[in-house]
Amino acid sequence: MKYRYLFAALLPVIALLGVYWLKCCININFSEKYSLSKYVPFKYLKRNDVIARTEPGLLLHDSFNTNSLVEKWSRLWMREDGRVIKRFESGGINNSRCLVITSESAQSWSLSHNKYVAVRQNDVFHYGVQVRLQGKNITASAGVAAFDENKKALSWNYTSKKMTTAGRWIKIAQRFTVTDPVRYISFRLSGTGAGEYRFDDVTFRKLPSAP
Repeated sequence: MKYRYLFAALLPVIALLGVYWLKCCININFSEKYSLSKYVPFKYLKRNDVIARTEPGLLLHDSFNTNSLVEKWSRLWMREDGRVIKRFESGGINNSRCLVITSESAQSWSLSHNKYVAVRQNDVFHYGVQVRLQGKNITASAGVAAFDENKKALSWNYTSKKMTTAGRWIKIAQRFTVTDPVRYISFRLSGTGAGEYRFDDVTFRKLPSAP
């Protein structure tokens, strides 16, 4: 009988921890200023958001073909609230599923992958993404943001490459080398101008460092 009462007493705690774990998995933030992740036991339930890999190889890949409980991308940021939406639909490469951003604003928007990549000086990386645009005076960019050891942003456009050609799929790709004082980077997509942005086959690789 006493175990039944003990279980009943612990049930709300177990439920709270379960809800918090699910919140971390699907990348929901109820407050930008406060977080339970600083405290025990919540800090042990927080999803690891860092890729720390020393050897060359594929770090990130997303072709947007499947749904996932664990969200891979951050919340969509936009200069004008309510003017930009994100969805997934067919119409990608070979009519596969792709990421679609529709903007009714001439102002900018951005979307970051929710994993930081730990880096060292002289690390070499390469990213690529297929992009198709529809609209006038529309620009899409792919690149990385840079952060210090405390994950404070040093530059939101540490390196990036733009595309303005509309009406067909074009691959944006770039190779770059990390310099001090950068300790983390994250891949991001962004755009400026009203229209439709389609993205497919995102890849991010670590390359062998130059001798």
